[in-house]
Amino acid sequence: MSIHRPETVPAPVPSTAPEPKRRLIPRPVRDAIELIATGRAKTIEAAAQRIGWERSRLSKWLSRPECISAAKERAAKAVAVGALRSGARLGELVESESAKVAMEATKFTLQAAGIGPATAAPVNVNVEVRAGWVIDLSEPDRPMKIVTGEAKPIESAGTMIDAKPSE
Repeated sequence: MSIHRPETVPAPVPSTAPEPKRRLIPRPVRDAIELIATGRAKTIEAAAQRIGWERSRLSKWLSRPECISAAKERAAKAVAVGALRSGARLGELVESESAKVAMEATKFTLQAAGIGPATAAPVNVNVEVRAGWVIDLSEPDRPMKIVTGEAKPIESAGTMIDAKPSE
């Protein structure tokens, strides 16, 4: 009696390009990102003054990939916190004393949850408009083509519309 052993899977081959070493971001640059994210500094120049750096030096640092990544992470955190606060505020508005405000907040909450009617249905109308004059911009050595044609019916919202050129 023989024992069947499954073949061993070879180890994965490492990729040819190793992942770049993550560079550390200096504390003043992290502080500048926080100043800009919180609105305490409105510009890079204002943030640079607050951390004691020249604007060009901070600008160069902020354009590095690791600083861009840190800024995106900080922005995502601000959006997440804002979403939490917005949700709480929306809950407060549902309980508002104003009937109109409460109704609008309730409708918005239900729509966000996927409950209730959708917004107004879009109307699609395809209209084929033919120009009265056509300017031929083809090469001069090619003969000019004169194209005439009959108006074709236009289909709109499942109904055929017979479109005829006006005289």
